Amino acid sequence: MCSSSLQRVVNFIMLRIMTLILLKKVIWNILIILIWITLKTI
Repeated sequence: MCSSSLQRVVNFIMLRIMTLILLKKVIWNILIILIWITLKTI
C-alpha cells in the first residue's frame, strides 16, 4: 500500500518534470524562430 502510493507520487513527479522539459524546448524553439524571423525582416 505505502510503496504503491509512493510509486504513484514518483511517477507523477517524473511526468511533470518531463512535461516541463518539453515545454522549455518548445518555448526555446519558438523564441529562436521569432528572433530569426525578425532578423530576416530587418
